[in-house]
Order: sequence, then C-alpha cells, then structure tokens
Amino acid sequence: GQVRVGSESLPVAPAATVSYTVAGDASTGGVATDIDMYLFVTGDHLVLVTFTAPTRRDGDAYGGLDSIIRSIRAI
Repeated sequence: GQVRVGSESLPVAPAATVSYTVAGDASTGGVATDIDMYLFVTGDHLVLVTFTAPTRRDGDAYGGLDSIIRSIRAI
C-alpha cells in the first residue's frame, strides 16, 4: 500500500520509528506526554511525521493530537 502526502506517494511502512515519553512538569500538571515519530523515505525526499498524544491539565484536555509533516529536499 501507499500513503499520499501532497504529491508524494509514500510506502506505508516507515523507514524508522521513535517513541518516547516526556515527563510531566508544572505546565502539564505533572502528566507525561507521549511522542511518536515516523520517518518515511521516498525518492529524494525525507518526510518526518510527529504525533503528540493529548495531555491533561487541571482535569481538562490540554493539547491534542498534533501532526507535523515536513518534506525536506535531500541535498
């Protein structure tokens, strides 16, 4: 299968994945944040996709699913 990102067609399986947790602090009410990063390689492009899981602050939803997709022209 393929995933479309703009005009690019990416393989579904990422070339690399990184998952980690950022410890909570005062800004998040002590609740940790989970971060997942996926690197796709297609032709002469690298595409980094980052997902940040929701955290909670004072009992209310804080933040949310935030995906950032950046295409970098390989040098």
